[in-house]
Amino acid sequence: MKHFIIALLVSAVALQAAPSIVGRIVDEQTRKPLPGANVIVHGRSQGTTSDQRGRFVLSGLAAGRYHITVSYLGYQAWDKIVPVSDGDADSLVVALSPSPLPFSEVVVSTTKYDKELVDVSLPLTVVRAEQIARQAPLTIADAVQNEPGVSLVRDGIWGTTVNIRGLSRNSIVTLVDGYRIDTANDLAAGLAMFDVYDIERVEVVKGGASSLYGSGAVGGAINIITKDGWYQEKPYLQAHLATRYASVNDGNLGHLSATMGGKQWHLRTSALLRSAGDASTPAGTLLNSQFKDNNVSARLGVRPFKKHELGLNYQRYRATDVGLPGGYPLFPVQADVRYPKETRELKSVSYSINDLSRYFLKASITAFQQYIERDVENIPHQVTLQPASGSTPPRRVSVLKIAPGATHETRGFQAQTDWHWGGNHYVIAGFDGWQKEYRGYRTKETKIEVLNPVTGAVQKTTMKTIGELPIPDAFYRSLGFYGSYEMQIFQDRLQVTLGGRGDQISVQNDVGLNPLYEVTDGVRNDTPAGQKVLWQSRKASDRSWSLSNFPLRWPCRE
Repeated sequence: MKHFIIALLVSAVALQAAPSIVGRIVDEQTRKPLPGANVIVHGRSQGTTSDQRGRFVLSGLAAGRYHITVSYLGYQAWDKIVPVSDGDADSLVVALSPSPLPFSEVVVSTTKYDKELVDVSLPLTVVRAEQIARQAPLTIADAVQNEPGVSLVRDGIWGTTVNIRGLSRNSIVTLVDGYRIDTANDLAAGLAMFDVYDIERVEVVKGGASSLYGSGAVGGAINIITKDGWYQEKPYLQAHLATRYASVNDGNLGHLSATMGGKQWHLRTSALLRSAGDASTPAGTLLNSQFKDNNVSARLGVRPFKKHELGLNYQRYRATDVGLPGGYPLFPVQADVRYPKETRELKSVSYSINDLSRYFLKASITAFQQYIERDVENIPHQVTLQPASGSTPPRRVSVLKIAPGATHETRGFQAQTDWHWGGNHYVIAGFDGWQKEYRGYRTKETKIEVLNPVTGAVQKTTMKTIGELPIPDAFYRSLGFYGSYEMQIFQDRLQVTLGGRGDQISVQNDVGLNPLYEVTDGVRNDTPAGQKVLWQSRKASDRSWSLSNFPLRWPCRE
């Protein structure tokens, strides 16, 4: 059985500045170096990889005790608390066995702090970048649909989302890099607005997560983690180019990414361009299944001071001319329905301070803004003949287009502290707030033709557009605090996790008029005949409390 040895040495040279952890990773039997092994310092958002000689350096550390994990595909992860002092540290030699379960090495963050999957008490599954690359899915929903308890909800080829154990997205919190996503109408496309080549992993909580994310997470949570750079002693630059063509729908794809960094900074940028025509099936061409989309993103990490880290994240996704085949019974069977424009833009900033004391591991604050605009275009091909009535001549009414849409802007922040003491106790405590603003609209374009009662010839044509509100404009605000306590007992063989959360929730909607306005032959009227108030302006507030005793966990570690 193969083993590998990890030698961790505190360099005497580094005593001139801050202590460092220096190591070399080799295979025990062959003594050959293992390049590309992952080395992670928990609680610091810090890590590195071994170079071609198997060597790595973790610098910028203060004296103290650090939770270090080293992992390499095909080997069991090495995990230990390593003391670092101002003097020489003891050399550590650790022999590890090959791991038959590589998934146990995955580090997840949906618990609001980095933790190995094998130690998570929540019913959580992870789809990693390697799995996504093998599947080559079109959307995130396609990537997770085969996970137990997860089912796909589809509006055509492009527009997809998921249900978890029978609960819809209204009971599921969806996040990207920990930030909330709220789509702006009821059609399923929330998980389509991402570049799948830019995803590091997707974490799916298949059960209540209200103590961490609030009442909207009674059915679970989906956290999409995008790829990022890393800190490394020596400067580095990596580039990746991917192309793909599919004859089934004349689909074209191009993706380019670049990752670079050094000791004090790292940057990752990526760009995606895709297009596809109608898909071919054994039953024939699936009409109205075309789409076009593109994405750009950038993530920057900087260490401005010792123990401090600043993070910036930007993502902008756009889709155009996305067909929705088979809209019946939601739309008439003969209707042509599509998304003419879909946009998602995320901006976020984070700042963290690590190792404030022996027990105070981390303090962090984040803020974000996410804007989503979603339009729908329904061409129903409906023509209605209205017979003459009294002095009113016969008319032919053609519904040309119905176009609902909405904008949905979400802003939020989070402040959190992480504590660890006694080696067996881990506590996180924090507060967060977020607000989503909804602005909806719907237009109905019709052509009204007045007919000659005798000949049926068109005597007059009127073009009319009616503006409506699908639901009233509104906002939702939530301010809350949360905490989680984790304890390891029986020599780390039994794990107990307790969590709780409280929220103050406020909701308000504007007055809703119907019809909102009419435009007749180019002349707008904001007080059309028959206008009435459908929704009065209202405010409401409430408090929400959640306590969780997560299942006891007996980690399967050797």
